[in-house]
Amino acid sequence: MTLLIAILAYNEEDTIATTIADVITHVRDSKIVVIDDGSKDSTRTIVEGLPAEVISLPFNCGIGIALKTALLFGIENNFDSILTMDGDGQHLASEIGRLLDQTQEKNIVIGVRNYNDYKFSFVRKLAHLILVRILTIRSSILITDPTSGFRIFSRHAATKVVNEIDSEYLEDTVGILRRLNGLQISVSQVTVRMKPRQGGIPSSRGIQLAKRYILALIMIVIGRKP
Repeated sequence: MTLLIAILAYNEEDTIATTIADVITHVRDSKIVVIDDGSKDSTRTIVEGLPAEVISLPFNCGIGIALKTALLFGIENNFDSILTMDGDGQHLASEIGRLLDQTQEKNIVIGVRNYNDYKFSFVRKLAHLILVRILTIRSSILITDPTSGFRIFSRHAATKVVNEIDSEYLEDTVGILRRLNGLQISVSQVTVRMKPRQGGIPSSRGIQLAKRYILALIMIVIGRKP
C-alpha cells in the first residue's frame, strides 16, 4: 500500500520540523507533503530544508481548502491512502499504525481523543456534546470526536469526498461526515493519544470559537449553504 502523509500547517514554524521528524521516525515507506496554508512565518523555509515536499497556497485559504489540496495531490499521484494530520504537534506519528490497521478500500478512519482526558472550557465541551448528538441524529454516524483532523482516507474515499469540501469552518471534518450518506463510504474511529497544541496560535478561540461551532451546528441541521 502506498501512503501519503499530508501535514496541514499554518504558521507552524515552532513545531513543523518536530512533526516531520516524528513521522520519519515512526512511519517508513511513506511520502510526506506539507500543505502550507499561506503561512506568514518561516514554515515553508523550514520544510524546504527537510525530507518533505511543500505546497504553499497563495494566501490563508482555510483548512478546508488545505485538505482539498492534500487529497487532490494524493489522488493525482495515485496513492492508495492519504493520511492527514496537523502541523502543530497534536497528532502523534506513533499512533498512525492504529489508523492503518483499520484501513479498507472504501473507508475513512478517524483518530479520536478521549475528551475526558483533556481540559477544555465548559463552552467547548458543551458545543462538542451537542455537535456529536446532532450529527448522530442527522447522519446516523457516531463519531465521538468529529472535529478531529487526524484521519486516513482510502483513495476511493478521497475521490468521493474531495469535491464535497469547501472553506467553511469545520467543513473539512464535520461537513464531510454530514454528507457521507449515499457516497458508498464507511467511516470508523479508533481512540488515539493526542497532545495539546505544542506551538502557534489556534485559528479560533473564545467567543469566535463558540460562534463557529454554532454556525457548524446550523449547517448540519439545515444542510449545506447554497
